[in-house]
Amino acid sequence: MTVRGKILMQHVTQLDGLNELRLHRKIAYAKYPRPILLVEGAYDKWFWQPLVSEQALVISVNNRNHVLDVLQWMDEQTARATLAVIDADVPMIQFAIDEEYATLFLYDAHNLETWLLMSPAASALLERVREDVGIGELVYRSPAMEQVLRLTISEAITLLWEWSYTLGLYRAVSAMNKWNFRLRRINLIAIIQSDGRTIDTERLTRVFIENSGQRKLTEKMVNDAVDQLRQKRLTNHVIVNGHDWMNALVNVFLRQAWDETLVKPPIDGWSTLDFRDRSFDQTWAETILRTSVDLDWLNRTTLVKNIRTWEYANGCQLLKNH
Repeated sequence: MTVRGKILMQHVTQLDGLNELRLHRKIAYAKYPRPILLVEGAYDKWFWQPLVSEQALVISVNNRNHVLDVLQWMDEQTARATLAVIDADVPMIQFAIDEEYATLFLYDAHNLETWLLMSPAASALLERVREDVGIGELVYRSPAMEQVLRLTISEAITLLWEWSYTLGLYRAVSAMNKWNFRLRRINLIAIIQSDGRTIDTERLTRVFIENSGQRKLTEKMVNDAVDQLRQKRLTNHVIVNGHDWMNALVNVFLRQAWDETLVKPPIDGWSTLDFRDRSFDQTWAETILRTSVDLDWLNRTTLVKNIRTWEYANGCQLLKNH
């Protein structure tokens, strides 16, 4: 084990939550100047792994704070062959991008999934939905709706962006104010109004407060914060969390595609449905999205261009030549 490896291991073991012995071992045996890419989660690693060169190492460090801790320490040790890619989410919304680390890069959107949804991969995903699920239109009905709503895929995509934008505003004000809103507990179908296209924000606000556990939080406080952020007219790529978009695709549209008559509303809690003995859940949809990336598009993104500039400045190759 190199001296650098031993020091890295000593540092990493001091970080709360870094309980993966494999992570320690991989960092310990990484020889300088082998390029290292630090990412937040396992899905980020899964996306980047096929894109990096053979000598490069991709390490998932579980969350943003741990990424910054490791990156800060490595900067102090002049480990110039290390960079990190993290979600833009709140830093982009608050225009508070951390300039301290020259080796800290952000996705060109809220997170990895949002970034890819703004690429040709989104169309590829919907084509797979058309082929594998076998539907040319998407249908659904919320409890507030009297009739089934039938949409073309392009119409459904427009709705998915609108819904996830609204949810993104609530996510953002929660993160900015530390209100601890748990969006995973939201049953999106239950808060869609009778027109089938609009989220009932009054109901969403009440659910927001219930889920936050903040006793002093009022509807006025939440609505004022959301309205103030909405007035900034931030774009989809800033506000929308790609997981919300994908969750809406699966749990509003795909889980109801099994029965176009929709005699009964879907059962709360369903997250998976089967067609032709296959499971079409959010994991399936996000996997298709990540594997449908267009390399020409990828090479044109600001993120990849910045990484290429970093490679040139540091005399190493992190990404393959595509």
